[in-house]
Amino acid sequence: GGYHVGYRYSLPGDRLWPTTGQFQWFKSFVSGDVFLKGDPEYAPYTFGTRTNTPQPAVIVFPTCVRDIQKTLRFARWHNMRISVLSTGHHMDVRNIADNAVHIVMSQFDEKTLLDAGEDKHIRVGPGQTFGDITKFVEEETYGEWAIATGADSTVGPYGWATGGGHGYLSRLTGLGADHLVSMRVVLTNGRVVTASERRH
Repeated sequence: GGYHVGYRYSLPGDRLWPTTGQFQWFKSFVSGDVFLKGDPEYAPYTFGTRTNTPQPAVIVFPTCVRDIQKTLRFARWHNMRISVLSTGHHMDVRNIADNAVHIVMSQFDEKTLLDAGEDKHIRVGPGQTFGDITKFVEEETYGEWAIATGADSTVGPYGWATGGGHGYLSRLTGLGADHLVSMRVVLTNGRVVTASERRH
């Protein structure tokens, strides 16, 4: 018998909720932009308008892996919920949460072609959309390369691939997830791992 209570994150007024001073310390601790509620630049982004926009406690724009690690550490210290936005393509607003530490990955916008004979790959950051990636590949390869993408130009590689990777070329090339060579990931404990067929 009995029942189970779901996990509860910190809320304003709770013992672990950051003080104003702790929020300000965190802002100075991260090299990327950090915006708190009340800051002029505070503007949670959502792709659609079907629901009310959630209001995270803080919005972080990391510029490096260490920023992400520091942000996760801050959230863990204060038992705060974490939400992550890559490209923002989500009509149900499930990539942003009230009272959360909200991480926006737009500064991770790398695009690099890796051409090693028959092994042709592209390395991209989670802040890139397939519209940008497709244009980049077409221009850099003079139209000789084609890549599997999502069906909408505003979709990005992270959410698309981890959801399977459906798209226009799926019947010809299979799912996008089947074509991932590796992913560099920051775990919630701050550890950085490279997941591939041979590791993790």
